[in-house]
Amino acid sequence: MAEPTTLTAATVATSMLVTATVAAVAPELQFGGVQLGLRPDVLLAGFVGALAGVALLNTVPSGPDTPRGLLATTFRRAMVISLSTVMAAYLAPLADLLPMLAQAGKAPLLACAAVLGAGMQKILGGLVARASKKAKA
Repeated sequence: MAEPTTLTAATVATSMLVTATVAAVAPELQFGGVQLGLRPDVLLAGFVGALAGVALLNTVPSGPDTPRGLLATTFRRAMVISLSTVMAAYLAPLADLLPMLAQAGKAPLLACAAVLGAGMQKILGGLVARASKKAKA
């Protein structure tokens, strides 16, 4: 009879399989113990795209040069960047549905997240404008 503290071949093989499986899964962010489904690398790429969109595309124009106006503009820009980042991080994994992008690795996924982060500001602005027109009519 084998001692309870000795490892058998089956135990070692099972632990190696579990370790390999855990290492292959990308980490996801949690909030309050709830999985959000957001990968940190895709979230960072979306943030870079959103930041570039605000800086280069001027999607959030500045307001008056008073302290209150500067604070309001900063708050609006922070909200636009955070919403664009989250939307890009949720929508970018859809690029893996295309077979040629899924086979290419991680780079196309991160590029899609960055482009979505920059473009999401215009897309969300158009959706809000369309919804407000329907609400007025």
